[in-house]
Amino acid sequence: MPIVPAARAAARPVPRSLTPAATALLLLALASPALADTLRGEARVSRVTLFPDGAQVTRAVTLEAAPGPHRLVIPGLPQGTDPAALRLSASGARIGAVSLQTDRALPPDLAEPAPVTAARTALQAAEQALRRHDMAVQGVRARADAARETIAFLRDLAKSDGAATGDLAALATSVEARILAARQTILAAEAEAEDMAPAREPLVRAVERARAALEAVDPPEGETAALVVDLEATGPGPAVIEATTLDDRAGWEPVYDARLDPASGALSLDRGVLVRQQTGEDWQGVALTLSTARPAEQAAPSDLEPQIVSLGEDVVMERQVGGAMADMAAAPMAPAPAPEARVAAQSRMQGLTLVFDYPRPADIRSGADGLRLALDSVALKPEVRAEAVPLYDTRATLVAEAVNGTDLLLPGTVSLYSGEALVGTAGMDLTAPGDRLVLGFGPIDGLTVERRTRDREAGDRGLIARQQTEAETVEIEVKNLTARDWPLRVIDRVPVSESEDLRVAWTAEPKPTTTDPEGRRGILWWDAPLAKGETRTITLTTDLRWPEGKVLMR
Repeated sequence: MPIVPAARAAARPVPRSLTPAATALLLLALASPALADTLRGEARVSRVTLFPDGAQVTRAVTLEAAPGPHRLVIPGLPQGTDPAALRLSASGARIGAVSLQTDRALPPDLAEPAPVTAARTALQAAEQALRRHDMAVQGVRARADAARETIAFLRDLAKSDGAATGDLAALATSVEARILAARQTILAAEAEAEDMAPAREPLVRAVERARAALEAVDPPEGETAALVVDLEATGPGPAVIEATTLDDRAGWEPVYDARLDPASGALSLDRGVLVRQQTGEDWQGVALTLSTARPAEQAAPSDLEPQIVSLGEDVVMERQVGGAMADMAAAPMAPAPAPEARVAAQSRMQGLTLVFDYPRPADIRSGADGLRLALDSVALKPEVRAEAVPLYDTRATLVAEAVNGTDLLLPGTVSLYSGEALVGTAGMDLTAPGDRLVLGFGPIDGLTVERRTRDREAGDRGLIARQQTEAETVEIEVKNLTARDWPLRVIDRVPVSESEDLRVAWTAEPKPTTTDPEGRRGILWWDAPLAKGETRTITLTTDLRWPEGKVLMR
């Protein structure tokens, strides 16, 4: 926005009688910031880099000024701006002293900016329209009040002594007619006031919107800060001043929509972000960058102090018991110095920074609920199957597993859709390119699973060297009551021993296709298609043995 001088220092001729040294001092004084123009610049937020916790906000001011020294006042910065994190850059000007001040310290002669004037005028017009409406309603209700006063007057007149001496019939007719007219006036006025009532609510909302618009461009005093910058314009064209600040009242987090087409098996992953900011100012049409960096967190490794150990004299505690009292006597011992304790913050994303440039200007209002911005959609080629965990579930679950063929997928919340139906939400872990992504899309009605214990025995064995035992046989039954065939994975487990004295043996019929998948000891997978109408039974037997005197811990 072009800057218009608010107060210009008057040019003063140099007297001929001054010495060369005095002339130089006078010229230096005339060029000092104290005698420079005072300009007001409306800084528009032009670029924002959002971090998961915080934001780097860049404001730009375009300065139309003659070459030479000037003082630039940039109001409207959020209160609480950290001066240590403030950075200024300029093209077409050289930056001098910079100070961060509150509104009360601003020069009083600075003209109000045009956006503030326009917003204030709009608020005044909206308030005036609301006042006129309320006055019109009051005028209508005044007619009803006057008619009520007329009725009261006529009733008092009819009760007076003078009424008894006149023509009672004529008086009664006249009073009746006038009361009737007054009541008709009351009814008409009340109906008109009720008809006018719905028109008030839009006027109230217009006032609220106008007030919010004014506060957006001109927050109340005490809620903003201002920059006062001494600079020298190098000309001849306009100068552009950029001020960059850090603000911890903003952030973003990744969100995903996973959509599985049950008919074709196609899987799409729509990536987006939820952005938030509570800075007190609206960001309109900003160039938005999303970064995974965390500048507010620890950047260097933690400092590890040496661990100091020492020995002291052994202390013998003597207990003397006398009656019901016990006295403790101990030799004194000086404690050894303890090393200084350090608490280090833990970084969640060490050594990894991703940057996303949002493709179009973004509008992010302060204080609004989380705004969702769409990034892109990724097509995946999944393996779709049904998975059953009989130990916990009674139905199999629809699962899609695919290789991440795109860039890094950050941890976030994923909404799961089967067709057009939302079936649930889940948390997604950090998934690197080439890693496998496994998502569940809800239970499959009609694909039932039951796990029941058929036999269980526990006892002692042996005549002399007794041994503890436990044997168990379970049956897993899976039924496909749906109208289609399913590729099925049944997942169960057997005990795992970490002691030489505890021996575990197991058998399964049919045998599992995979044991200890991905290093998960004791986990068993049975992978085989299950035709519609088919029932399959898996028998799993385990046998545990351990020496007498030991206790089995689960």
